[in-house]
Amino acid sequence: MVRLEHGRGYLSIKAVVQPLVLTRRSEEEALRALRDELEAVERTYEGEVLREPLVIRGDLDARWLPDRVPRDVDLVLVLFDSGSKYLLRRLRELGLPAVLWQDRGYAHSWSWDTRGFLSRWGVEAIAPIGPEEHGRVARVASAVRALARTKALVFGRVPAPNVASEWSFEEVERRLGVEVEVVPTGDLLSRMDEVRGENVESVLREWEPLFENFDEERLRDVARLYLAIKGFILERGADAVTINCLEDLMPRRFVTPCIALARLIDEGVVAGCEADVNALLSMLVLSYVAREPCLMGNVYFFRPWPGPGFPPVEERVEDVRRALEENVVRLT
Repeated sequence: MVRLEHGRGYLSIKAVVQPLVLTRRSEEEALRALRDELEAVERTYEGEVLREPLVIRGDLDARWLPDRVPRDVDLVLVLFDSGSKYLLRRLRELGLPAVLWQDRGYAHSWSWDTRGFLSRWGVEAIAPIGPEEHGRVARVASAVRALARTKALVFGRVPAPNVASEWSFEEVERRLGVEVEVVPTGDLLSRMDEVRGENVESVLREWEPLFENFDEERLRDVARLYLAIKGFILERGADAVTINCLEDLMPRRFVTPCIALARLIDEGVVAGCEADVNALLSMLVLSYVAREPCLMGNVYFFRPWPGPGFPPVEERVEDVRRALEENVVRLT
């Protein structure tokens, strides 16, 4: 996986793919024989980081295979030219997904038989049925590695009293590799109060064309909140954030973070609300696999003005019924 760029998150993810040519022939002969296949590999994995093919010649070369594959590789792409099954068995030592390449990316009998053989040896062997599936496999492999290098910030009280969310961050890290750090709302508000001057005005000028009939002072508060959150992201090396807005932020200072979170998402940061860690983890998985923005929303009608609160039950039920009938999701 290409190193996650803090502040760019899912926009910086690419799979690092290492082609392995397993052969008895000389390197020159093997590469010449597989020239068409290697050209097809380049076309299929365009947009990912494709390493130069690594030629493993015979059993002796295979013994040293783990020392020759770089540590940043997400998956190895196996092109079997000739040789013993020992060459395949050594893939177990890499601890990486082994994607089997055959016939310009289209799998058939050799791939399926080899997948079964490798599985018995504890190798995560994958035999994509065609070039498009190769692309999906690369995205999933890079997303898994990216999760294990991800840090998320939770602003506010945990667990948030308004959501049933995972509160054991040790369990989150153990299962997914995602590090979670809590930042008290008071620290965020203090940082927000420190944000002044040209930085705020610059953000306002950038945002102004996006809005009509807006309250400039309220938007200025949102810009300060955005810059405060972004400062924590860069300072703590984070890739994702969620904020306990309804239960913690708004009672202390009535500033809605929705626009700030939306702008962070545009920049590649996975950003959610309500300190809902479960939702944030789902967003991370979706954004990392799709390499596209992911939004968190509620299907119920929320009235943020003149203060945090909800309309009467009858009005909320009617709004949800109308939203479902019209196939429209209310994003709040």
